[in-house]
Amino acid sequence: TGAGCQALYQFNNTATDTCGSYDGTATSITYTNGVFNNNPAAVFNGGTIGSGGSYIELANSANIGNAASALTISAWAKFDNLNTQNFIIYRDDSSVQNQQGIYDYGNGNIYFQPENLNNGNFGYVSNSGLYTTGEWVHIVMVFDGNGTGNSGRLKAYINGNQVTLTYNNTIPSTTGATTTPLRIGGRQNGQVSFSGNIDQLRIFNTALTQSQVTELVRGYYDTTASNVTYVKPGYTGRN
Repeated sequence: TGAGCQALYQFNNTATDTCGSYDGTATSITYTNGVFNNNPAAVFNGGTIGSGGSYIELANSANIGNAASALTISAWAKFDNLNTQNFIIYRDDSSVQNQQGIYDYGNGNIYFQPENLNNGNFGYVSNSGLYTTGEWVHIVMVFDGNGTGNSGRLKAYINGNQVTLTYNNTIPSTTGATTTPLRIGGRQNGQVSFSGNIDQLRIFNTALTQSQVTELVRGYYDTTASNVTYVKPGYTGRN
């Protein structure tokens, strides 16, 4: 069982893509113990982007999720502050308003957005009871443009469990076309960066199943093959 990996950021003291060719350029990033076996994770300072705030911009990443009919984004996150905007990964194309990504908006909700042409296409759920500050949480967005209805096209998982989304407008059959790169931990200049840590961020050009998401929570993907293979390393639990 495998799935098409487009990018993998393990954050082992670097923002290198260990699956594809979308290496990140890190701004004001440090590293600390991560989610698995004390391997490093990226630390984001919650500052203002363009004035010392942390973010990672992904090279050539307009090719990721661009006019895509299927997309999965998975990440571990540890929030320091839930009263501010925390963009885990985001594309903010101001020219045509194709905004895509995962973010906790500081209003008690976490959002999953595969937008097309500024139509406000997204789903969201309250973060109450799902996670809090200072703990690792696994977050996944699965977009399948061939699905039936909003619930068939956009799913979200927290710690391996599917959550029930509230939908805004119709989830599209494809994401928007754009040349704007993706950013990890930030939005655009003048906005605040993520406040906390991000680890093991993965992007796939397929819509992962529930069982595949479960494997992501339990372990990680071995990226030695072109189609990523599930493995279970010596998993000692989350830190």
